[in-house]
Amino acid sequence: MKIACLVSVYRDPQQLARLVESLREIADFYIHIDKRVDAKPFYEALVGVANVEFVKNRVNVSWGGFSQVEVIVGMLECAIKSKKTKYVRVLSLTGMDFPIWPNEKIIDEFRRNGDKEYISGFNITKSLSERQKRKINKYWYFDQPYRSLMAKKFARLMMNTVSTNLPVTKDIRVEIGGVKKDVYFGSDYWAITLDCAVYLLNSFKEEVKFREYFKTAFAPSELFAQTIIFNSKFRANAYLYDGHKFPGLIKLTPLHYIVYGAEVKVFTDGDYWELVDSGKMFFRKASTEKSGALMDKLDVIRHH
Repeated sequence: MKIACLVSVYRDPQQLARLVESLREIADFYIHIDKRVDAKPFYEALVGVANVEFVKNRVNVSWGGFSQVEVIVGMLECAIKSKKTKYVRVLSLTGMDFPIWPNEKIIDEFRRNGDKEYISGFNITKSLSERQKRKINKYWYFDQPYRSLMAKKFARLMMNTVSTNLPVTKDIRVEIGGVKKDVYFGSDYWAITLDCAVYLLNSFKEEVKFREYFKTAFAPSELFAQTIIFNSKFRANAYLYDGHKFPGLIKLTPLHYIVYGAEVKVFTDGDYWELVDSGKMFFRKASTEKSGALMDKLDVIRHH
């Protein structure tokens, strides 16, 4: 039995290759390369690796935009259409992730919990936090057509400053199947069963009003999967945060160890025991430049 790994990348081809190598014996990889970067180094880094498929329809990705949803959906579609195997799990990653657990432990965890959906959700519609509700009741415009990152940032800053200060608001519920449903929030990083993944993809493609709603949401990649899953039968086996006070993104990330600050921390050799003691399956972020010695150490315990 294997895992389908959905991996989005835009930098560090060597780190991507190391991630693939670390999981290659238990996983197939469906990889999206940001359209605004040169894909050649990524292809070269994985030349000859049989269980890798690159998504052909590349997207120009803007942080916080609906383009990030399109990336996930594109990888999900490739994985489901491949029909290579009956995947035990569909796992959402980035190229800057790296496993902490040994591969046998990862597979054993998923096999022993065959019905569990490793995805967390927080109900924004019923939230007490006005800041969280702004993610959905205001109009956000993150996707910009510019290749220049500076031009993108400037355009989205100007548009979002104007739009979010207007007295115009959206419904805090979204239409699914002709019925208004609560909106849920969580992490981009999850591992769901194949049945749940198929349901997620089909629901997304069928629901036109759903897609339109999230095109102007704040970071819809942290909303769309959770909203579909937590309004379905699969919610019974997922992690619903039971409370109206926002718990923070860390508590809504079931498998990854992440340290948030002004930027997401890149872990180094000195963080080895912090990661091992975290109990998490993966960590984010790793880089070729800063994390090589750390990954060497982890590989020792992973293959012991």
